[in-house]
Amino acid sequence: MKQNIKKIGTYALILVVGLFLGKWIFSTSEDNHKHEHSHESSPETVKEEIWTCSMHPEIREDQPGDCPLCGMDLTLLNDDGSGDPNAVRMSARALQLAKVATGFPTNAPSEKSGLTLDGKLMFNEQKKQKLTADFHGRIDRLYIDFDGQEVKKGQVVAEVYSPELETLQKELLIAYKQKDENERLYNAAVSRLRKLNVSQTEIDQLISGKQIEGLLKIRSPFNGVVNNLSVRQGNHLERGDLLFEVENIDELWATFEAYERDANQIKVGDSIIFTTRAFAGRKWKAKINFISPTLRENRRTFTVRANVANTDGLLKPAFIIQGQLQRKTTDKSSIWVPKSAVLWTGKRSVVYEQVLEEEARLSFVMKEVSTGEVSGEYIEILEGIDLNTEIAIHGVFSIDGAAQIAAKPSMMNRREKKSSSVSINWQEVKINNETLNHVLENYLALKESLAEDEDKNSIVLAKDFLANVKKLDFSDEEAKEGLTQLVKDVSTSKNIDMARVHFQFLSDALIELVKVNKKSEKKLFLQYCPMADNDNGAFWLSEEEEIKNPYYGSMMLRCGTIEGEF
Repeated sequence: MKQNIKKIGTYALILVVGLFLGKWIFSTSEDNHKHEHSHESSPETVKEEIWTCSMHPEIREDQPGDCPLCGMDLTLLNDDGSGDPNAVRMSARALQLAKVATGFPTNAPSEKSGLTLDGKLMFNEQKKQKLTADFHGRIDRLYIDFDGQEVKKGQVVAEVYSPELETLQKELLIAYKQKDENERLYNAAVSRLRKLNVSQTEIDQLISGKQIEGLLKIRSPFNGVVNNLSVRQGNHLERGDLLFEVENIDELWATFEAYERDANQIKVGDSIIFTTRAFAGRKWKAKINFISPTLRENRRTFTVRANVANTDGLLKPAFIIQGQLQRKTTDKSSIWVPKSAVLWTGKRSVVYEQVLEEEARLSFVMKEVSTGEVSGEYIEILEGIDLNTEIAIHGVFSIDGAAQIAAKPSMMNRREKKSSSVSINWQEVKINNETLNHVLENYLALKESLAEDEDKNSIVLAKDFLANVKKLDFSDEEAKEGLTQLVKDVSTSKNIDMARVHFQFLSDALIELVKVNKKSEKKLFLQYCPMADNDNGAFWLSEEEEIKNPYYGSMMLRCGTIEGEF
């Protein structure tokens, strides 16, 4: 019995030891496995995912979803995949909301709409007729009451009494009685009256009626309107005195303003088709017959002119018109793209080529191009792409913005701010909407003043801007100091030219602040001048769609394009 108890105790001891050893062995193996697994999935080998919005780069999420501000699909910021590292990718929803459309370049058509020119209708100065007194007299009857009164060709506009005319009429009657004996005397008398614009009909009436009145009827030389009325009924006249002018309305001048850069595209003899808002849908065609040999230095523009028939009288002087220069070309090797496809950067311009990556993903890569002539809504591409290059033709600015926030090559990242004393990543600056609106109010007033060439007022506004910035509430003190410095650079400028240089860097900062922080429904337009900053190009913000260039003012007030809106 005791032996059995000993055996049972021994077996029990062996069982306990075995269970202990088994648990220890398997536990160690599992821990090692867990350790190895943990090592394999450590942060050193797992790439952190950051999801952002191409329209609101301040949004940073660790998983996909919708942008809380605009509802666009978030895109993977560091999702470079195996494609081009310079390619920018946008989700299908982002492309749709940004209204991105693509297309292929085209050859220049055999006949294409050319340069667009703005202008207005004017009286034809070559057809203007001045009506003057040919002798001493008195205005007996005046049928014209005011400037602008319309007259018809041959219409009697005034009757002038003259003792000289009365004498000539008497001489005519005497000569007529002696016509058979002295025809030369009669012809001379008729000739003197004809030189005074007395018609043959009036001469015949004088002879048949034999009534001497001494009245000369003055008639309008053509259909037109009266201008510069200088006399009233009863006024006495001396030889050479001006009665009034008659402006011809049967033929007008269509005058257009062309910029210096377009001089090589316009030639005498070119056809131009123009329209006016007064008659929507109707077009008039004319030929250019004059190009001004001089340039308006303050605006860098010159005048282009064409004569326009107006026998139906629909067109009126001072009508605003828009013309399309018509030119023919047979160069089939040219490459043309819509102007909306090109982002202008002065010395270099860019387009975005669409590329197809793995899994049929669409992306875009920036391509630098050289541009040539502008023809209506198209621009010539000299080099950089070919006819087989599919490019974005709409929504290009949105693509460029997505490239910028993804740190990919883009137009917006092009300028080196060597002259700016502030180096802040404005994309990371948070500012409340009220403060931003105060800043924008001062900024936009300064922009308007620069565009109006207001030298002293611009500096005064910049100083007010500086004082206001110092009072505003910024959660980021470094950003407040940086913005203060940018405004101070403008306010301490010695002249408007230096103020405009510093205004570029202030504009760059404001554009980034607006892009990241602005939540107002009021639109702001991002506008761009390719000639500013020594042809490097510069941006600015505006409340209005109309271009008012703050970098050149009246010299090139309308030079610029709208590149986006917030």
